[in-house]
Amino acid sequence: MALDAAGNLYIADSGNNRVRRVSTNGIITTVAGNGIGGYVDDGGPAFSTRLYSPCGVTLDGAGNLYVGDYSNHRVRGVTAVADMTPPLPPAADLYGKSISPYAVQRGQAFDLGVRIQNRGPSPVDGRFVTVVLNLADGLVGVPGNGDRRLSRTFTGQQLPAHQGSLDGVFRVIAPDTTPPGVYNSTLEIQYSGDINLKDNVDRLPVTIVVPAPVGDETALTVIQDTIPTAAPGQPAVFTVKYTSGTGQPVNPGDIVQRFTAPGGFTFRGQPTYAYHDTIHGIITAALDHTIEDSGQTLVITANPHLNTTTSDTGSLIYTIPVQARTDALPGRYDNGSASIGRLAPIQLSGTIAGTQSDLTARVVQTQSQNARVRPGQRWVYPAVLQITNTSRRTIGTEQIVLTAPEGMRFTEDVLRSSREGSSQEVVNGAQRSADGRRLTCQARLDTDPGKWVLLYPEMEVDSFATPGTVNVSLQVGNPPFAAGQASIVIETP
Repeated sequence: MALDAAGNLYIADSGNNRVRRVSTNGIITTVAGNGIGGYVDDGGPAFSTRLYSPCGVTLDGAGNLYVGDYSNHRVRGVTAVADMTPPLPPAADLYGKSISPYAVQRGQAFDLGVRIQNRGPSPVDGRFVTVVLNLADGLVGVPGNGDRRLSRTFTGQQLPAHQGSLDGVFRVIAPDTTPPGVYNSTLEIQYSGDINLKDNVDRLPVTIVVPAPVGDETALTVIQDTIPTAAPGQPAVFTVKYTSGTGQPVNPGDIVQRFTAPGGFTFRGQPTYAYHDTIHGIITAALDHTIEDSGQTLVITANPHLNTTTSDTGSLIYTIPVQARTDALPGRYDNGSASIGRLAPIQLSGTIAGTQSDLTARVVQTQSQNARVRPGQRWVYPAVLQITNTSRRTIGTEQIVLTAPEGMRFTEDVLRSSREGSSQEVVNGAQRSADGRRLTCQARLDTDPGKWVLLYPEMEVDSFATPGTVNVSLQVGNPPFAAGQASIVIETP
């Protein structure tokens, strides 16, 4: 058997001494042989000649058919019988979302290009899609081979309608000899060899700057990024954000950073740092620290460097665990402080919510094998949280607040749960925030002391979510009497 480019099937019909063609609409016709076994000289119409037990067929690029005429001990040819023009690919409506930094230091690699998306009604075969990036003079592709015309095709990939993307992003660098200024590169999205004129991305501007002199901690701006809220006896965290001027490198070396807890709180647990805006994803690790004065003082000795390499760009976030004292009175306290080296101290605040609850619970993540997702994935359950009742009475209906990280959101106004010892799934009505990143509901936990309940919210991942580890946080009760989080790994597309 053989297939031509139009999808017609050719069959060596040995017993009937013919070659038959089955067209794409299912019609069978004879293209060679009159059904009588034997031999007739070549040169006449193929359908009126004689074949004798044909056993094989093949086609060449011009559409000529070759027949293994077994009992005649010959290979016979039928000229121009097949259609070798491939069918046109289905119509596509492609567009690109630009990936282009505003400003980049000379000598620093960066991402430039588009995420190609499909808003047409049909899936797109990636083999027909090509992206071409023509770099401005002064920019080259990594690893700096001097190539200024970069292209990529997507054979073997499929782009569904209205979901997912193709990676048309390239690694680019401005060599140390590039003068500062604005550089405009052009990019084309081609489909089946033609430029997709409707949304061809024609300009990707990037400002190249000369690295600024390295500064010490006095070049930093430090603010409290989140204010903790906790009921007496309950844990919480607050975050402190370090930034510098636009792209300005800061490298003070190890300095002493002294934090005083706001009223009603004490420091507890391991503080961590994270760079969220790097090309490598989130860079995070633990901080060297000591806790003094019965938890009132936290001393961190570390180097809050920024913009010195590709792994410390953007902003630096300290995440510092605290706990509300059991004897704390409700209210907001603004009497904490943070002294960062030679910088003037900044104010730290915290809020004690309600009064101490007689309910307690432990929150842990479970089913971690499902906590890996990909950009564009929908209707998944990567954040499964187990709430174990550690108090002396039953936990009934309580407020549940779930918060999704950047790049993820909740997909429906319900929260599903199941209790230990019961195979029945409970569907709790819930309310999503406008951006879909907060889910609030009054959940029927109905959990006896020592028993647990599982919560599994349905989620989706944005098409352009940054790969790395992110967290979904949970608060139980109003005011909260338990909290926890689930870690999710967003994999590279």
